[in-house]
Amino acid sequence: MFRPENIVEKKSTLFSIVVTGVIAILALPIIIPHLLHGYHLVHIFLHIGGITLSVFISVLAGIA
Repeated sequence: MFRPENIVEKKSTLFSIVVTGVIAILALPIIIPHLLHGYHLVHIFLHIGGITLSVFISVLAGIA
């Protein structure tokens, strides 16, 4: 049975949901137009990693 409390209790599940959400939101406007730009894509993924970590920490702070 699905309960939202289970998502909050397991940090790994919450992190997976945050990563999937951030990538899904940023895929169309940011990731897809830069797929063929070589090292520019690495720079974009570095920023996406930072955004993901900041959203995850913000969600944890909001829950606490």
